[in-house]
Amino acid sequence: MLSRCIPILVMAAVLAALAGCAGGAANAPAAGDSPTLAQLQAALDQEFAHLGIDPDRVTAAVPHGPENAVFDLTATLVDPDGAGGEPATGVLLNFSERAVGDYDENGEVNASDLTPLGVYWRRTVTYQDSVMFDGIPYVPTGDPTDDGGAGEGNLPAPGSGAENWRLARVDGDANGEINIADITPIATHWQQRLDGYQVYRKGPGETVYSVRPNGEEPLATVSIIPPAAQPGRPVLLSFTDYPSSDGTFEYYVVPADMQIPEEGPQSNIASVDWAGPPPPVNDPPTAALVATPDNGAAPLDVQLDTSGSTDTDGTIVKYEFDPENTGTFTDNGSDPVLNHTYTMEGTYIASVRVTDDDDATDTATATVTVTAPGTGHKVSGTVFVLTADWPLGQPPQRAPLAGVVVSAYASDGVTKLGDSAPSAANGTYTINNVPDQADWLYVRIDTPQAAVVEIKQPMSGEYLVLPFNADAIGRDFTDSGGFTVGGT
Repeated sequence: MLSRCIPILVMAAVLAALAGCAGGAANAPAAGDSPTLAQLQAALDQEFAHLGIDPDRVTAAVPHGPENAVFDLTATLVDPDGAGGEPATGVLLNFSERAVGDYDENGEVNASDLTPLGVYWRRTVTYQDSVMFDGIPYVPTGDPTDDGGAGEGNLPAPGSGAENWRLARVDGDANGEINIADITPIATHWQQRLDGYQVYRKGPGETVYSVRPNGEEPLATVSIIPPAAQPGRPVLLSFTDYPSSDGTFEYYVVPADMQIPEEGPQSNIASVDWAGPPPPVNDPPTAALVATPDNGAAPLDVQLDTSGSTDTDGTIVKYEFDPENTGTFTDNGSDPVLNHTYTMEGTYIASVRVTDDDDATDTATATVTVTAPGTGHKVSGTVFVLTADWPLGQPPQRAPLAGVVVSAYASDGVTKLGDSAPSAANGTYTINNVPDQADWLYVRIDTPQAAVVEIKQPMSGEYLVLPFNADAIGRDFTDSGGFTVGGT
């Protein structure tokens, strides 16, 4: 059980003085006298005998019986700027601890509860009219949070609501006066213990109540662990809930013990109409589209790449393409790249539509210019960058190189053959309109690089043009027309 520190040193000192004056008498005190601790203990023992209770054989139990039910549970909206402003941020539950016989507010009914009886002896308590509270006769008057301006850490002002509620905790029989009759609630609730409260909630469309977890101590087995008692004040508890859907929510609390798997009586039900914060506004995705190459002779193979599309508050889940601006998009699933062949001369506005995980969309376009079919051949390949040393006889360690211009040259290394072509995101290129060649054909990168080497002699850390079907050192590649155009 979690212990709760109780400031009773002053009480104990007072009762000790009283005990010294009384000489340890075991009889009940006279009507006008303050009792000694020994007298109160004797009265308790007498009450045990009268009720037939052996205190040494009583086992611990959670507070039970209707008198231990919380009666002042309230549920209010946490709305910092008031009605009409921003939506509420939560539901706040407030109530006072109810544990009959636990006069020192330490969470257990035992002999230490005799001390507050002596300290507050003959003090009077005022209660609300039971008619106003469904027949409950022990609802104290005043506001339990009103300390009369005493301030935190100080005893409440005399006559304040906080003081009256504290006195009511010791007036166990709720007869309006703290006297010898309040021994009986200690005896009848002996060894009852309270570790905290379970909070039960029922939301819109739900038919049963369910326990809410402890938001401050996730490993706790109770929803609320009471705070340490403060001198002269009632124990007040609170709990904040965060509903996830709009509608009416109902709550009740029950006393609980973390070591004993049982619960006490149910409190009154408190309800609140919840209309929480609206869901966050979704930021739509931003589409981007790159066509590579974006011009050339028909038939022109183009890679449409929308991998540059972004979504700041989620993910893109679908890519759709309309390569030839027909108004009809084709679903490409989660693949942001589409390869398309343009077979006819013309200018095309290729489009892509991206959809995010909140079903928002955006589109982007890229222009592709296709000229009349050429008379030459196509030379296709891939541009790689070497990423590590390439030992002789070992496969190269390399990565595709995108965005560089690739051209074909005659064996003199000067005469350009066909159309230059940029490399796509995956490093591929296609050079169109390459005429027949009787001699060797070279493919080079025209875009300036730190170091560019032709296909004949790859070197560590340098850039290499390597065709699709080349061997480890780049020999013997053929174009789509079926003629040999290179070799070293």
